[in-house]
Amino acid sequence: MSPAAWYARALRYQQRFRTHISRFFADFDILLAPCTPFAAPRFSDTTIMVGARALEPAKHFGMLTQPISFAGLPVVTAPVVRAGRMPLGVQVIAAPFDEAACLAAARHIEKGFENTQRTSIDT
Repeated sequence: MSPAAWYARALRYQQRFRTHISRFFADFDILLAPCTPFAAPRFSDTTIMVGARALEPAKHFGMLTQPISFAGLPVVTAPVVRAGRMPLGVQVIAAPFDEAACLAAARHIEKGFENTQRTSIDT
């Protein structure tokens, strides 16, 4: 298969995937999804345990965000800060061309954790 054929095939799949995901917005204004299967790692962490599996953080950061980016939907990440623990990242996903809803929801999430004590990523 030629590179042009692969590209055309990928564009068709992208459109089908976007259409499939966009159906959720008939019932919901935004979708929330985790950014990673683990909390933010510290700089010194060479592996992260997810269940019984040791994962290298850098190799798995995009596993949950890449499908949404591929779909071409508006998405922003917001921190979910937890006192004394490393933060979680949440994807705020909006319907096509509804960046305003996406950003407003992310800001609302972020404001909800303004007074939570943050944990250092250095230790």
